[in-house]
Amino acid sequence: MSDIKFCSNENTPIVFDNGSTYLKAGFAGEASPRVLLPSVIGRFKINQSSGPAFIGEHALRNRGVLHLSCPILQGIVTSWSDLDAIWRHMFFKELKVDPQDHPLLVADYPLLPSHSRELMAQFAFEEFRIPALFIADQSVLALCAYGLTSGLSVDIGKQSTCIVPVTDMQIVPKATIKLTVGGRDVTNYLKRLLVQQGYSLNRATEHEIVRDIKEHLCFVSESPEIAVQPKSSASDLLTKYHLPDGSYLTVGTEQIIAPELLFNPGTRNEPGFQLGRLVRDSIETCAPHVHDTLYTNITPSGGGTMFRGFVERLQKEVTRLCPAGQTVCVHSNPDRKYAVWIGGSILGSLSTFSDICVTRKQYEEDGIRSVYKK
Repeated sequence: MSDIKFCSNENTPIVFDNGSTYLKAGFAGEASPRVLLPSVIGRFKINQSSGPAFIGEHALRNRGVLHLSCPILQGIVTSWSDLDAIWRHMFFKELKVDPQDHPLLVADYPLLPSHSRELMAQFAFEEFRIPALFIADQSVLALCAYGLTSGLSVDIGKQSTCIVPVTDMQIVPKATIKLTVGGRDVTNYLKRLLVQQGYSLNRATEHEIVRDIKEHLCFVSESPEIAVQPKSSASDLLTKYHLPDGSYLTVGTEQIIAPELLFNPGTRNEPGFQLGRLVRDSIETCAPHVHDTLYTNITPSGGGTMFRGFVERLQKEVTRLCPAGQTVCVHSNPDRKYAVWIGGSILGSLSTFSDICVTRKQYEEDGIRSVYKK
């Protein structure tokens, strides 16, 4: 039993989801993250080693004079000093709390090397002196957001896609599929398609415009055949996207062609995958007695799953590819973009949460070994 109890507002656990696009943060028990902070840090292009660091939106607004970097790449921390600056900003400026007063739940990328989790624990305990820590697999947390303890997590983030079977809150490593393709690849493909139409979209600010077009106009077609229809049908899709200067872009079939990377990359010479086939392969790699549970509890999460029509298309593709007679259910949650954080909020609010945490006292007594005792 832990020597810390989390029962008052003063020590409510804090939940961090360190994404490659945003760091999502807030208090356990809340329905959504309080803070969405762009996971970016900026320093002046001249004399980067000195001068102030610009965090999140502040960095993006001043991108013209800054060198921007993200301290996390596909779940791996590439700069602990940059993450330190971002966490300090999050704790003290955004959440306005002292990290020494709050237990911390951190979402972890699936199947990272053990030393990665060790470094995270060392970072949290020694740099921020948090009272207690739990590092949770993001796939397990995503299922928690759906009220499940077993199922198949399909997470599509900015830089990667993870397909992870979970049984009784434990991932199945041998059936886990991780790919270095994500929402950023859809954005880049959409940008190339628009450039082919004659639009100039080379500056960083224009890349953000393309990302906004992706998020607001793109959708997944019912089938690959619809996505590759002749351009004679493009007039039905023409949509004006208004730019800040009053002009506009006209977007047509690009709206459905770009997201097709996730289901049917075909011969476009672009990075992509057949998501339905990967889901089937992951499930079929697991023990037969859990197949039905996994097929009927497929849980999308991450910003790359937010396209209109995504859930319906994945349902259709997996149903087509799975064994005959097998029932398939792809669950839908309007807040699935933040499913990992929401699952952490649910887990952190349980009365038993303290029992699974490593306390600072345990860390000081046993060192990094304490991380593996819970």
